[in-house]
Amino acid sequence: MKILILNWRDIKNPSGGGAEILTHELAKGFIKSNHKVIQFSSSFKNSKPQEAIDKVQIIRKGNWWNVHIFAFFYYLKNHKDIDIIIDEVHWFPFFAAVYASKKTIALTCEVANKLFFTLFPYPIALLFRGLEKIYLSLYKDTPTMTISE
Repeated sequence: MKILILNWRDIKNPSGGGAEILTHELAKGFIKSNHKVIQFSSSFKNSKPQEAIDKVQIIRKGNWWNVHIFAFFYYLKNHKDIDIIIDEVHWFPFFAAVYASKKTIALTCEVANKLFFTLFPYPIALLFRGLEKIYLSLYKDTPTMTISE
């Protein structure tokens, strides 16, 4: 099987954290089970546009705010070769459930929920929280993996 992981950061990204370690370990497990894994992530200063790390093919394009668009176009170009998409949610999903619903599994590492009210003033936080509820509702029929409640 060919698995496409969509995550805004990869294991080498200097801003990466626990979710990126988790993602990379999952990818290595898939490879040990004889699957091919491609991870599409944003680029960062001095990053290579493509490289293999532990046999995980990493493709980097864009940055934190537009990697989702580049990932969509990558999928459109390569959709026939992709069996499963793991759409990793860090506040904001890649929306693979909209354009490839039958192939998508959501890996939800973080939703903002009440955190918006810590980061933004009340009316803006309320707006972002409402938008989060809307876009997460697009995943209501999508198989989901999560690392916490």
